Amino acid sequence: MDELTVNHEAAIQELRDMHNITMTTLHEEHARTMRGKTHTFDQVDTLLFQKSSLRDKAKRFEEALRRSTDEQIGDALAPYQHIEEDLKSLKDVVEMKNNQIHQQEKKISDLERVAQKNVLLEERMQMLQQQNEDLMARIDNNLENVEKESSEKKRLSRNNEELLWRLQTSPLCSPCSSPIHRSFSTSPTPSSCLFSSSPGLGGGTGFLPSTPTHGYSPSHRENQNRSPGPATPTHRGFSNQNQSPGPATPTHRGFSNQNQSPGPATPTHRVSPNHRHSPARLNPLMR
Repeated sequence: MDELTVNHEAAIQELRDMHNITMTTLHEEHARTMRGKTHTFDQVDTLLFQKSSLRDKAKRFEEALRRSTDEQIGDALAPYQHIEEDLKSLKDVVEMKNNQIHQQEKKISDLERVAQKNVLLEERMQMLQQQNEDLMARIDNNLENVEKESSEKKRLSRNNEELLWRLQTSPLCSPCSSPIHRSFSTSPTPSSCLFSSSPGLGGGTGFLPSTPTHGYSPSHRENQNRSPGPATPTHRGFSNQNQSPGPATPTHRGFSNQNQSPGPATPTHRVSPNHRHSPARLNPLMR
């Protein structure tokens, strides 16, 4: 019985020792755990403080960023505040430029048509210049012919004057200067001066050989505007020069009126084939 008690007490003591050791271990673990919890709480408090501080800082940053963003957006949108007005003005400018382009195209087309007309006009002008040169050459030729004809007429006029002077200064006396001739010179009969009062003239037959002195007697000069008989030598040789004598008489070839057209056998006609162009018509061209 004593051994059981001793064993029982020994077992109880051993259990107490184990209990004390276990309790000591648990107290130590509890203390460590409490210290860990305290440290953890301190960390939590620190983190919470940091969290609040960071939240405040974030709020400040957000506000600052919002303000700066609004300012930047305002600054960025400032040039585009009048964008609608600018677009409208640009549309007006584009429309005006399009109208100007259409007008320029129209002007260009008009200028092209004018250029084509100018080309045609230049070709026509060249053709007209060529025709003008040809006409000027013809005019020069006509002027040369007119000058030749004028010189020929002057020469013939001088010859006529010389012949007239020779006839007037001839020593032969015409019987037509008698009063009988003066009485018959006004008569249209063709036998006014056919017979001579002097048998020495005309070979004794009484017929005058169409001497030029007969037409330039004083009585004949008084009656030159009157028309003698068409068959008399006086009429053929020395009638009024404004009338057209016969084409076969020498007097006609020598003393016809110079204002009339020469016959085809005269030197003047042969020299100037363009005699139809009178100097009066060419005077404006010569000027």
